[in-house]
Amino acid sequence: MAFLTIHPASALQEAYGHVELSPHYHVGTGTWNWKTYWFDGDLNERQDPVETLYFPGLDSPTAGYGVRNLRPADSKWDFLGMMAGEPVWIFSESSYASAGFAATQVELSGDIIFRLDSVTGPPGGNFSMYSGIAPNIYMQTLNGIGTTDEFKKPLNHAHVNWAFSRKGLWIIYLKAQGTVRSTATATNQSPPEPIVFAIGDYARWKAANFDLAELINQEISGDLADPDADGTINLMEYALGGNPRIASAMRTLDSSPITPLLLPPATKGAPWKFCYFRRIAEDVTDIAYSLQSSTTLAVGSWTDETGIEETLPLDATWQKVTISLTSPPTENNARFLRLEVSLIH
Repeated sequence: MAFLTIHPASALQEAYGHVELSPHYHVGTGTWNWKTYWFDGDLNERQDPVETLYFPGLDSPTAGYGVRNLRPADSKWDFLGMMAGEPVWIFSESSYASAGFAATQVELSGDIIFRLDSVTGPPGGNFSMYSGIAPNIYMQTLNGIGTTDEFKKPLNHAHVNWAFSRKGLWIIYLKAQGTVRSTATATNQSPPEPIVFAIGDYARWKAANFDLAELINQEISGDLADPDADGTINLMEYALGGNPRIASAMRTLDSSPITPLLLPPATKGAPWKFCYFRRIAEDVTDIAYSLQSSTTLAVGSWTDETGIEETLPLDATWQKVTISLTSPPTENNARFLRLEVSLIH
């Protein structure tokens, strides 16, 4: 069963569950058309273009659509691209958090060959496709992409493991080729088809807010981009609860100001306080917040504030954070504050 989440009209749709990739070859025109075959949460049969969907993965253990695993020690797993015991994120052939391949269409016969064309993902990351615990390796980018990076899918539907050495947003480009049943001749090779995997809260947030063309364009979806030109970059929109598509100084959830606030003492002798909204990750935290202060704004002059922190839960995703300042500003003691946000890889 698969579940569909409503997202902005221009964003990708979330595809959970038993989703099968189904490239269709038009014998008369010699063209390819890739679709997905699946059922939504209401058990409605769906056939969506592959490039309009993304496969989400929680950065957590395998229960509940989590895809985080640990690499086994045996050297036969070296192709995964990390050391033994380190995390590897796998959309498993044995679970519904996966992308499978549909049965071959009746106009074709024998295997359909899927070839790896290219991969985009987190810097330094590796992608691989394999099956079984032997394992049978079909594709891997640890040593680059070559002619042997292919999966020969049999006539019936099939499932594989899609493995990633780092969490984040990945786009896997595959090409397909088959054999026409009536003439026993090979088809032409399809153009590269993008398949999007989003692992972790931040990657899923991006895929839920941007379409494929925007995800490819770092000037729109990059961490430091500001596509709605409201002065808040994408990473801060994510960290504080804004909308990267709507120019606004307010949070989407509750229309509160997205900018952190400096609160003067409520009573004489009480501390100054710094207040901001902090995201609570659904699975493993992928973002860190740090309140820092400086008296000069000079590079290297910033230090972490160590005052008492109070948190007020707002819902399952957000909390309001208030920090008492250890060195508050005074009439003769200027002090600058900044909230630093960074990704945890």
